[in-house]
Amino acid sequence: MSVEYDLLTRSGDPDTYWPEFPTTIHWVTPEPDVRESIPMLRSRSVRRVLDFGCTLGRHALFFAMHGYEVSACDSNPANLAFTEQAARRQGISINLWELTTEAIDQHRCRYDYVLGWQLFDSTGSHDLSGSLSKLGGLLRPGGMAQLSLPEQPTRMPFHIAA
Repeated sequence: MSVEYDLLTRSGDPDTYWPEFPTTIHWVTPEPDVRESIPMLRSRSVRRVLDFGCTLGRHALFFAMHGYEVSACDSNPANLAFTEQAARRQGISINLWELTTEAIDQHRCRYDYVLGWQLFDSTGSHDLSGSLSKLGGLLRPGGMAQLSLPEQPTRMPFHIAA
């Protein structure tokens, strides 16, 4: 495993390991494909956004800064703590929740748009159909999701639930 992965998945206080990261890593800058989705989201009147498997919250923070009502979830509590600290420093409100089966059930049909970036890195699962089913259940009718798999980012969001 890479040093970056080991640092990202450590338990405990993110402030204790964040300084070990190189300052140029991509984990704190939103992906260009995500940044470019804003006009399309606005044209579809998207309001509620979920960053599914948020890692360090780079996309959740980006969407919140653009005025969306944002939730973010991750299976690693340290990632959620880092995201919470970053949001607090920037004066941004993000609803954070730990990624569990029970939590997914509680958040069904809430979101207009779900982002699942580097999906299997975030969920720790390699069950594509199970992950897509979970994501689809989080969307409101007519909602959409933008997904990427490690090393295979998508260019445009696509529907996974009607």
